[in-house]
Amino acid sequence: MIIASSYRHTEQNPRYQQAVREQQRRDRERREAQAIKLLPKTIEIKPIEPTAKQSREEAQSEAVARTKARWGAAAPVDTVPAIIARVAHRHGFTYDDIIEQSRVKKLVAARFEAMAAVRTAKPLMSVPEIAKWFKRDHTTVINALQKMGFKICGAERPAYDRDMVIRMHGFGWTTAEISRRLRCSEGTIRRMLREVAQ
Repeated sequence: MIIASSYRHTEQNPRYQQAVREQQRRDRERREAQAIKLLPKTIEIKPIEPTAKQSREEAQSEAVARTKARWGAAAPVDTVPAIIARVAHRHGFTYDDIIEQSRVKKLVAARFEAMAAVRTAKPLMSVPEIAKWFKRDHTTVINALQKMGFKICGAERPAYDRDMVIRMHGFGWTTAEISRRLRCSEGTIRRMLREVAQ
């Protein structure tokens, strides 16, 4: 038995597919025309002469102003980006300059100082976490911290307040809830509770 099927009214019909593509093209052109009307008028940008000292200083001060506008008074003081931006301002760079991959000597010194400032302000932050903020490998951060006088000897083990664990368990918290709150394993919590019970 042979069944004949017609593509006349289906989505597989080539004419239908062509009509859909044509409609999508017209819609895209209409949206682009409306978007062009909404764009602001073009702004004339004067080129910066990289050799002139004065224009370099102007560019640096403009970059500092942009970074202050981005991270200025609105940013909390203790956030990692705010710490990085503060160190960058001190050296005449921007937050983006510190994060990018440039290896200019003055910029590297500022970057190392920013890494040290983050480590000082956030001592519980691990080296790999700091590396993520700077878009670097953790060994780069270890090297920077050692050059800045920090002693890196592995991850510090946090001390958990045994009394707080006992109180939380007494209030009916499960070991899973306590471990999530204290950011440790359930085994650690169980071991602490066993030691107290003995």
